[in-house]
Amino acid sequence: MRCSQRSIQHADRGFVLVVVVVLLSMSMTIFGVWARSAVREHRRLDSEALRLEAGRLAEAGVARAIARRAIDPDYAAGTWQIPAADLDGRHTAEVRIRITPTGAGLRVAATADYPAGAVHRARITKQVEISNPVPGDES
Repeated sequence: MRCSQRSIQHADRGFVLVVVVVLLSMSMTIFGVWARSAVREHRRLDSEALRLEAGRLAEAGVARAIARRAIDPDYAAGTWQIPAADLDGRHTAEVRIRITPTGAGLRVAATADYPAGAVHRARITKQVEISNPVPGDES
């Protein structure tokens, strides 16, 4: 009878050990899936932040081009380098500006790269059409 009780106790211990190992394996799998999801979400949010900043920079590039063109009618293109100190302190930006004549006016386009020169960056282009003012129609 003693031998039978020992084998039952060993079987119980073995069963408990198997249950613990299975539970640990399941917990580690769930944690791995959660961690991968958290990393993916973090990357998505970083990419979205870069796109938002690049969009703002492109809009600022269009406004800058319009202001430059008002001062200098021959201004047609340029590159605006924005130092990190003027942004977030870590990343620089570059905005390429082009002004091209159209039949009815001008097309002003600005393409922003943020962070400039980085492999993982956002590139956004904004453009507007500006009609030529009709002479003598300054109402």
